Amino acid sequence: MLAYTTFAVGFVARPLGGVIFGHFGDRIGRKSMLILTLMIMGVATVLIGLLPTYNQNGVAAPIILSNSFLPGAGASDLSPASSW
Repeated sequence: MLAYTTFAVGFVARPLGGVIFGHFGDRIGRKSMLILTLMIMGVATVLIGLLPTYNQNGVAAPIILSNSFLPGAGASDLSPASSW
């Protein structure tokens, strides 16, 4: 069940990220928000790749992995609606 929860967190984060980044995209500019979301996704993906294994960290490793909120929120702005 924890594996499904990990994926669910990312999918729930997409609409929330779309609201947040869409608002600031209209105010600041879509290009700067697109660059910001690409940076968020890149850094979050690297951090997920550097997580310790279950043998090294025990039960805390899957709990830390469930923090896939940042890549999900960052992916919300990577849609055809975001234009340069």
